[in-house]
Amino acid sequence: MAKTFLKKIFMKRKSDVSFLIYGKILFSLIISKIINNFQNKKIKKNSCLIIFPPSLGLGDLIMLSKIIDIVTSSKKHDLVKLAHLPPYLQRHHFPISSVKLYKWNEIICFETFIFPSPSFLNLFISILLGKRKCKGYINKNHVNFITRNLYKIKFDDPYHFRLKPFKELYNSNESTSPFIWNKTDRINLKLQKTFLPISIFKDENNNRYSRYIVLSTYNFYKKFRPSKKNILNEIKIISKKYKSFSIIILGANKKKELDYNIHLENILKLNFTKIEIINLTGKLSIQNSLDIISQSNYYIGANNGLANIAQMLGVNCTLLFTGPENSKKRKFSKFSKFIDIK
Repeated sequence: MAKTFLKKIFMKRKSDVSFLIYGKILFSLIISKIINNFQNKKIKKNSCLIIFPPSLGLGDLIMLSKIIDIVTSSKKHDLVKLAHLPPYLQRHHFPISSVKLYKWNEIICFETFIFPSPSFLNLFISILLGKRKCKGYINKNHVNFITRNLYKIKFDDPYHFRLKPFKELYNSNESTSPFIWNKTDRINLKLQKTFLPISIFKDENNNRYSRYIVLSTYNFYKKFRPSKKNILNEIKIISKKYKSFSIIILGANKKKELDYNIHLENILKLNFTKIEIINLTGKLSIQNSLDIISQSNYYIGANNGLANIAQMLGVNCTLLFTGPENSKKRKFSKFSKFIDIK
């Protein structure tokens, strides 16, 4: 039994993050706290750090991204920064800088700390940073400050609803729903030096494809992956819209995801003999994956980080949703269609 318990603690996880990662973060914070006590570093007055716990993936950061607008629009703080582990990809109309969660020697010098989502780790971080300095979800489904509505997180509430108490705290009129990019925002991506144009992917005669459909249906947990039948059916539906298109498969450079997408690629080639299948799994950075999705004509995905990127970009998409939550919790774009699969 003890062996099983230890295995669960140190198991590799995608969204939950292992206790090994938690331990490293807490250890680095304790060491930084001890060093800071000796060095007696000054606190940055009117500074605020928004801390996203490590259990949040890049999609969660997108869905909670309006916390930045809520905090900064109040002008209560002269300096606002983010602390997180996954990449932060949302755009804002003002510059916002980030700090890695391991950089505690810089973090502990902030005056106020905001926790926009609950986490087991938040409790220990708040104790070490000072509970009076910390506002938000510490380790409960409600914030640690008084609000009129006394909002409590419900499992199937839209994810961004947990930002409601902060609107009251900062007297903000900002919506909690994530910002959706428009055509101009997507065009501006091309100005970046690292931008990857989708047009470089051509057929065997060196001709560009007229349409591109991006596919990413992998989930770290097998039970949350849509079946191959569901994926094929959705592609057939989309194929009625476009006479000619290619399919680009995206994914991370992880063995299980590489194997999954190679298998998916072979199935697609058997079922769609006249369609070019381009498997880019493990070949692109997250930023270049965003570039490709932003230029696609359609996106088909599952409950994963790239699905949230597709919604954020304002791309027409179908998300084959197999849980664990109600799909309403993850939907925030009018351009997305969720299909609940039981």
